[in-house]
Amino acid sequence: MKILLRKIHYRLARSKHFQSLLGEKDEGWLDPNNQKFAKRIFHNKSITSAVWRQKVYAFITNNIREEIEYLLEQCKEHLNGTKRWERHLSHIVKRVLDGRIRQDACTNWGMGGYSADLGFWWQVKWSDLSEDISQLIKDEKISINVLELAAVVVNFFATALYFKINPTKGGWHPKVYCQGDNSSAVGWYNKFSNPEPHARRLTKILAMGQKYTDLDLDVSWTDAVSRGSPANTLDPLFKQKVPSNDSALSSLQVPLSTKQIYLQHYQFSKEVKPWICSALLLQDTTSLPKLNKNNLGQFTHKQSITLDFALPNWRWILN
Repeated sequence: MKILLRKIHYRLARSKHFQSLLGEKDEGWLDPNNQKFAKRIFHNKSITSAVWRQKVYAFITNNIREEIEYLLEQCKEHLNGTKRWERHLSHIVKRVLDGRIRQDACTNWGMGGYSADLGFWWQVKWSDLSEDISQLIKDEKISINVLELAAVVVNFFATALYFKINPTKGGWHPKVYCQGDNSSAVGWYNKFSNPEPHARRLTKILAMGQKYTDLDLDVSWTDAVSRGSPANTLDPLFKQKVPSNDSALSSLQVPLSTKQIYLQHYQFSKEVKPWICSALLLQDTTSLPKLNKNNLGQFTHKQSITLDFALPNWRWILN
């Protein structure tokens, strides 16, 4: 049976029944055996009683208290039906993912990202976000690891907007490869919890994005992003970094037969910007609106990029 499945898995993946299956979701794991997930009772009462009667006092930090309040809020939303937790099969099964995105950041300018197969790019200067952020970076009070994670956040919402406009063929929830060249940022995303205060704020924004959009990311490390990313296309040296058609196409991770790539310009919304700023400046977010797939921004033709590979010496055009 295993040998047979290996032979027919490509044909199976194209079938309508399989595509429909990817669109399903499994909620049974949340409340097994008629027990409420967030209201589990500890079965060994003697242990809980001993803990209750102990006479040694301990204190928890404000950070831990905030984490407890955050987790309780998520549990309450699930239990009262405000936002039920869902696990979509298309996010779980091992399959060919729905796209590939990359991003990068630097301390002296800003951050940027792109997707050659989904067809978008973006750049943001730190000074355009906030002069305070630029100053904190100059004073080395915000690390490059945090800035790289901020780029992942923006790229997440750009990708979520893309799939809102262009749903997957079978209607399943999308999952894409996300590549970055900073191992700390990759580790923070996959762990979703860490003591670095800026990074924890950013991972909470990503958690909100996963709650209120259909997107999931498979984040991994690569060392090739900063050596040929359209995040640097406004830099005239980009052409020198990948002078030949094959090197440019390989860097973009598209077929070598590709003749043209059109990248729309992503502009994040006025709702996304204060969330990024609040994470980097450690500001209060209680008054900010929740981010969802309806308030993420827009793609525009202005400042879009066309990469032309029809001739032996490729060229790019900023529209």
